[in-house]
Amino acid sequence: MSEWRFERRQDLEAVLRMELPADVADPWLARHPAATGLSCGYVLFAAGHR
Repeated sequence: MSEWRFERRQDLEAVLRMELPADVADPWLARHPAATGLSCGYVLFAAGHR
């Protein structure tokens, strides 16, 4: 798990729009108008070939 916390809403918006596609970031921001941070999890995997 990771947590992103910002003092300013504008900073959260800038990071989300940099890290996520607009069709993911914009709806999330619209649903959470007062948020200045979020918690998120990452799934990492490696694919190899023989």
